[in-house]
Amino acid sequence: MIQIISWIWVFSGVLLILLVLLHSPKGDGMGGIAASGSSMFNSASSAEASLNKITWTFLVIFLSLAIILSAGWISENLKKGTILNDPFQKFIANYCLV
Repeated sequence: MIQIISWIWVFSGVLLILLVLLHSPKGDGMGGIAASGSSMFNSASSAEASLNKITWTFLVIFLSLAIILSAGWISENLKKGTILNDPFQKFIANYCLV
């Protein structure tokens, strides 16, 4: 389970980098592509708005998974009931998980 979430996190990070690189520093961004005859978007502002929404979505996914993975909320040791070495994990396993 942790490996699957880790791969989703890596994939979302790489995709987030690519999406940020698609943004133009001068402000036209995807609008230059839409203005050149692409029929995918109705206008330049529509293309930029769509790119912004997709970028923010992947940012939320990336940061949420980073917090979940770093906090250790998905730990297979806690679910299996094995003896834990970390005192904090022992506290969580003994007093917080019922």
